[in-house]
Amino acid sequence: MEKKPEKKAGRKPNIVRVIPLTISTTSLNVKYLEQLVRKGQKGKNATDAAERVLSDHIEQLIRAGELKTIEPTSEDLTAAEEEQQE
Repeated sequence: MEKKPEKKAGRKPNIVRVIPLTISTTSLNVKYLEQLVRKGQKGKNATDAAERVLSDHIEQLIRAGELKTIEPTSEDLTAAEEEQQE
């Protein structure tokens, strides 16, 4: 019997509302993002990889003290998270 490849655990659901953001970048940056995707490190496509690279860098800046942590307000939370807090 053939063994099916194990599925990787998916990302945790966002508790903070997701807002679409359009950016422009160079063709080389897109190629770097696609390289991360091919290596299986940062999502399923260049857009996923860009979001994860941005999030990772923001976390680094917070740890380095260059940005202050922002506590989410009720406007920032998803409906599911708001229900849990009630």
